[in-house]
Amino acid sequence: RTLDYKDPWKEFKRKVIAEIEYFKEAAAKNPFFLDEVQYHLEEEYFEKGSEIVGPDCSLKQIIFIVQGAVELIVFDQNGQEKVLESLGQGDVIGQYSSLFDETPIFSAVAKSRVRVLTLDQ
Repeated sequence: RTLDYKDPWKEFKRKVIAEIEYFKEAAAKNPFFLDEVQYHLEEEYFEKGSEIVGPDCSLKQIIFIVQGAVELIVFDQNGQEKVLESLGQGDVIGQYSSLFDETPIFSAVAKSRVRVLTLDQ
């Protein structure tokens, strides 16, 4: 009789992926999808005030916020900072820029200590 060992880190990543709208359809169609994707995720941390994504950068990854608060910021014609959106746990950054090879027009700035999982192209 073998024991069913469950790696807590693997299970955590699978849970995070399963809760992301972006992956729900693929996971429903392929029962092995979550296992396959979780092996490609890398964990990163950003301190409060750190720039996670800069404007006009080449974004080659999708970023999944696991913990913390992030603001998407743009600058208007007068150089004034404008907050586009506040993001948190379960939100995704870079899906369109990464998939369609477009340069983001925003900055993503950590408003607290932020923990993310990244998926390279």
